[in-house]
Amino acid sequence: KGVSKQCSKKIIEQMEKSICIINEKNIGFFCNIRYNNKNIPCLITSYEAIDELYITNNTSIEVKINEEIKKIEFEKINYFDKLYNIHIIVIKENKDNKIKFLDLDENVYEKDLVDKVYEKESIYTFYYVPNKNTYVTYGIINYLNKSDLIISCNIDSNSKCSPIFNLLNNKIIGIYNRKSKYYNKGIFLNFLIDEFINENKYFK
Repeated sequence: KGVSKQCSKKIIEQMEKSICIINEKNIGFFCNIRYNNKNIPCLITSYEAIDELYITNNTSIEVKINEEIKKIEFEKINYFDKLYNIHIIVIKENKDNKIKFLDLDENVYEKDLVDKVYEKESIYTFYYVPNKNTYVTYGIINYLNKSDLIISCNIDSNSKCSPIFNLLNNKIIGIYNRKSKYYNKGIFLNFLIDEFINENKYFK
């Protein structure tokens, strides 16, 4: 589908205020996860970018946001999945960092609607090429099956854990997972959110 001027401005703002680079090679993004009508500020990135050992031994990490180094402090509340190479970390909000937290698409929280709402939907995602730049690429959801989605888009094969957005509303629906010879694959965030909530006693 076509991209409006307003949508394009939103995409630029997301690239400048919501996307970060970790260790000069890994991409991450900031978003709110809703639970009991409250927003939980989180940093989502790959497990290889920040593993559980780092979380155990540290209370903060330096990331690059729009070419500026920022210190991100985090809580000891996290969820990781080595298989999917994903790490969700609850962070402490700091207005000085001027981070704009991304929103999840409302339908992500409605499991029964996923298959009906997103099939053949237009999407976009970001990816980072080390020592070059952050890029945006557009595509479509070809197929979805429970937690997995198959997407057509031109994305660098080395990029991991990039957010996948619904082009209609600029909100996140999933995370880019891996690339094969014939397709790109992602995972719906509703699956990860359920695991994240269920694993942490904090929310109970």
